[in-house]
Amino acid sequence: MLEARELGFRIGLHSAGPYPRRLATVLDVVDWIGLDIKALPDDYDTVVGRPGAGRLAWQSLEEVIAAGIDHEVRTTIAPGSPATRHIIDIARRVREAGAQSFALQVARTAGTRPAFSAPYAAIDQHAWRAQVTSLDQSIRSLQFTRYELRTE
Repeated sequence: MLEARELGFRIGLHSAGPYPRRLATVLDVVDWIGLDIKALPDDYDTVVGRPGAGRLAWQSLEEVIAAGIDHEVRTTIAPGSPATRHIIDIARRVREAGAQSFALQVARTAGTRPAFSAPYAAIDQHAWRAQVTSLDQSIRSLQFTRYELRTE
């Protein structure tokens, strides 16, 4: 990274935050970080299948905020996922932690395994779009400095 910076490049980093101590060691070198927060801490084990992952990801968020680095926190939702059920609480907690930028990402099925995309075929697409619209409006009300809904 330092070599790239010396050449005049800006440095961006995408992370799911599994190693907050390691992340903290590079925050003074990067210009921007995209941090995935996948769920509320209590739901993380279910979502990622790794005990303690929620505590680590949310600790990474604290490190990013404390460093004052430009950032984007994002959460991806899918029909029936814990993130979808709790996205307003996730976004609110991210905002309360001090995050200025948030992106709500709707999971895509293009190019995924049939086991992932099959549940999408079974849902009412109109109802799903209406749910996403409602969630989008609720998150906008949290007044992040930057907010984006990503549906594609």
